[in-house]
Amino acid sequence: MKIIIIGAGEVGFSLAQHLSSDGHEIVVIERNPEIVQQLNESLDVLVVSGNGASARGLESAGVRDTDMAIAATTVDEINLVASMFAHKFGVPVIIARVRNTEYTQDKAGLSASDLGIDLMIHPEDAASEEIVRILKRAAATEVVDVADGKVQLVGCRVEEHALLAGRKLADVAKLWPQLTFRMVAVMREDTTTMPTGEFECQPRDQVFFVAAAEDVPSIIALAGRHDQTLKRVMILGYSRIGRTVARKLAAAGVQTKLIEKDEERALIAAERLPYTLILHGNATDLDLLQAESVHEMDAVVATTSDQEDNIMACLIAKQAGAPKTITLLTRSHYHAFMSLVGIDAAISPQQSVVNTVRKFVRGGKIMSLAHLSGIDAEVIEVEVTADSRVAGKSVRDAGMPKDSILTAIIRDGELVVATGDAVICEGDQVVIFALPDAIMKVDSLFS
Repeated sequence: MKIIIIGAGEVGFSLAQHLSSDGHEIVVIERNPEIVQQLNESLDVLVVSGNGASARGLESAGVRDTDMAIAATTVDEINLVASMFAHKFGVPVIIARVRNTEYTQDKAGLSASDLGIDLMIHPEDAASEEIVRILKRAAATEVVDVADGKVQLVGCRVEEHALLAGRKLADVAKLWPQLTFRMVAVMREDTTTMPTGEFECQPRDQVFFVAAAEDVPSIIALAGRHDQTLKRVMILGYSRIGRTVARKLAAAGVQTKLIEKDEERALIAAERLPYTLILHGNATDLDLLQAESVHEMDAVVATTSDQEDNIMACLIAKQAGAPKTITLLTRSHYHAFMSLVGIDAAISPQQSVVNTVRKFVRGGKIMSLAHLSGIDAEVIEVEVTADSRVAGKSVRDAGMPKDSILTAIIRDGELVVATGDAVICEGDQVVIFALPDAIMKVDSLFS
């Protein structure tokens, strides 16, 4: 498939990288000469220097024989204009990144289809939902819902006193046979391992497992951590994501404090968030955090527009006794370091865009897709069709490629343990954990 990507900022660059690795022919339109040079040096894509929101720029990229256009700049208006031009040129599928919800509300008067757009992506909304999901699963650092929430992939850190520490996974399965789960990855320092039954977990390992949602609290407890009712959360920064999270938490009855360093924005926050306590101050001020009893919070979420401030605020909050910290990141290369410095979870709005686009590009058989932060791996939920090469085969004989694991089968809404003898049937939903080199091979099994 030939895909034109308009804009090569953090989102566009990541889209070009991933879609190119998926085997698509990628053309990127970018105006910034420094980014153009970076693209030419680092990615195997065609780069056009120009304006993607103009007829000339799109024609120079070969828009007339393009299968899909993705408008991914940081400016909504540019994305909308680029999408309309692409529609006029007859591009079959158009995706636009749109941050301002005013463009998509019913009262806006224009729908996505009016603008020729097949999919509008709202990165901040997706990031807010992910933050709230992680907050509700208090002991986890990452939570991915699959099969409508019946199955979850959960990441958490192994504590010193954990029952899991020092035990082989095969022994864990024998000691707690009532728990249905599959350990799919372990990150130790900066190395990711796909463990076998002989793997022995150690304290401070970051473990990722797939399990039935009702079993997750018990498995987290094996890692030495315990879920608890979410009562108090501190949010640092009155950003779009910060206020969305605050509203969602308030609606769920969670006591919420929000700290904003800009006085005018703090006043606006007080007007718009009546059920949240708004404080004017600096999120990196240790005295302020201590005065506001940060150690009594269940979690601290840093959502300012400055990711360095977010990281620093989380580190200070952790030092002051906050049990859980979540930071908003805008640069993906920081993700790998978060667990090493003690931050529990990192959320990237840009990555949510990439996940959504890749799911859309891959077509109807992909039901959900998530790229895990901190490790280079994906969780894919896919429906088995009559044409799938794995249909009718056992998990053992399905030919799953190296560096991939078929972790769960959902049949008629029920979880089936993915043992080697389990048969994959047409209509099943299967959950697969895969490292980058295996993803295209996994796709071919289900196409």
